[in-house]
Amino acid sequence: KRKEWAAALPKSTERFVFVDLTEQQRLVYTSILEETTELIEQAAQKDPKLRAMMDSEDESMEDALEAKLRPYLARLERFLSNPEIDPLSEKLLTDPIDKVSPKALKVYDIIRDHEQGVLGKDSKGDKVFTEDGGPVPGKILIFTQYTASAEHVFENAPPDIRSRMIHYTADQKEECRVAFETDPTKTVMIGVSSSMDTGLNFQHVSRLIRLETVWTPGVLEQGNSQIG
Repeated sequence: KRKEWAAALPKSTERFVFVDLTEQQRLVYTSILEETTELIEQAAQKDPKLRAMMDSEDESMEDALEAKLRPYLARLERFLSNPEIDPLSEKLLTDPIDKVSPKALKVYDIIRDHEQGVLGKDSKGDKVFTEDGGPVPGKILIFTQYTASAEHVFENAPPDIRSRMIHYTADQKEECRVAFETDPTKTVMIGVSSSMDTGLNFQHVSRLIRLETVWTPGVLEQGNSQIG
């Protein structure tokens, strides 16, 4: 039954989207990267196992190394999702546009494309539209890893997009679910994936956006299976 149901679903398309940083954002990102690299090197000096994993060419050790380095790399990921949250930003990011996540700006572009019927791009980089020229059917679900990321994307959204968004919070789980399912004016919902990955069914969703990298394949597939 499960295989039959899965086979009946439309073919999914996965793509990674690159973002552009402003000059000042890139300066901060580079500084964070340098600090992170130094911390990793210091940790490797104290931990022979970590040093061995970093020096090894054994591909079977990649997952274990990723798990070891993840806490250090999280600061970089958090900065890209919410530049204001990093201590360096207060000193170096003075222009308001520098304080808006480049990922958030890209999300807003994707939402507009979805509403304008853009399915993706062809091999030449040209936009591909729906056959009838109308909006892409279905709603948009945005998963984040951090509460601050969801708040940042929601609060910085242009008024027209924000009016169609729901900021999902665990304490208003049922209200958010009902509004997203039944209110045709609410076409986008954003929230932390750990509180949305289970117990919710989003078969009316046709596009899932993940703001940050998901390192655990099981968690990735669990979230993907919730949408139609």
